[in-house]
Amino acid sequence: MKTIDILYIRYFDLKGEVMTLGGIQTYISQLTKLALKIGFQVRIFQYSDISFERVIFDNAKVIGIPIPQNKRNSNTLYKKVLSLRDPKVEYITLFATDDIIPSQKVPNSIAIQHGISWDKESKKKRSFLRSFLSKTIYSYRTVRRLRNVEDVVCVDNNFICWHRTQLHERDVKLIPIMNFTKIGDTMPLKHSDSITKIVFARRFFEYRGTRIFTTAVKKLMKTNEDIEITFAGEGPDEEWLKQQFCGYKNVYFTHYKSEDSISFHSQFDIAVIPTTGSEGTSLSLLEAMAAHCAVLCTNVGGMTNIVIDGYNGLMVSPTSEELYIKLKQLVEDKQLRTNLAERGYATVKISFNLKKWEEMWTSVLKNKL
Repeated sequence: MKTIDILYIRYFDLKGEVMTLGGIQTYISQLTKLALKIGFQVRIFQYSDISFERVIFDNAKVIGIPIPQNKRNSNTLYKKVLSLRDPKVEYITLFATDDIIPSQKVPNSIAIQHGISWDKESKKKRSFLRSFLSKTIYSYRTVRRLRNVEDVVCVDNNFICWHRTQLHERDVKLIPIMNFTKIGDTMPLKHSDSITKIVFARRFFEYRGTRIFTTAVKKLMKTNEDIEITFAGEGPDEEWLKQQFCGYKNVYFTHYKSEDSISFHSQFDIAVIPTTGSEGTSLSLLEAMAAHCAVLCTNVGGMTNIVIDGYNGLMVSPTSEELYIKLKQLVEDKQLRTNLAERGYATVKISFNLKKWEEMWTSVLKNKL
């Protein structure tokens, strides 16, 4: 039986006790289920502090490779994986992110590219030239790494268009497979009270828009009293956010499990995804649309592959002032919210569903047979 070896930095924690949380981990889990269903064996390799082996989904293995922290890099992990292979078995090597591709050519290989990540603003004060050179070097290394694999599955067209500007020759096969969301057969029912409920359901990082969203909603709450703001998640900006909204009676903080995302979002009228950089086809955006929320997002990364401004959502540049203007428009125009939510739901149901994602991935994997 053909085996898929998936390489990632950390699927479980470093002791192999708890599965870590994140969009890439969710992606690996769904891909593992699909690969098992269509007849592959699956092994997931990761860095670890101790040697461990765990079984998930009845038949897939997660294998921890103990590598000293100062030696953890893509080359050492790949070499360890090669040493654990049976020469009688045929393998597909699948890199769960492009930054774990080694510096050598890998036969029968696939890498997943999750979107441009180096478009974030630098926290350090740098000169224009220094910042430009830093990002140029990073993008060069990305292009160079991708030449070591046969196929690259891209979660958005934003990266594919950028990649075309970097190379004349096409020695890498780029395959667009957008992210997906699970969708019910019917649109979720919304609450009918007079309060407009707004949710920010992201990890609390500045590049996820915590700061510009805070500025926008503080301004909004000065003129619009019948609104509630909910922050759902965790991250480095959590304490900062709680300090900013200390004493606000209509601002709430909560958490939810990733598998409950759509039912959680169904409680809200508006979902805001104000990312300032490093975004693919955002799962948060897709799940909000599947939950029949009117969405407001920024024109960053793969979100431009999902939302058509004014049709199935609203899209702005990543500034607090533009967020405020469009958020105020959504709060004050219920019919607009309804129209955007209905079209958004239809968009993800047709174009970003699990069945379509599975069909496209099945084709990629079977082409490796």
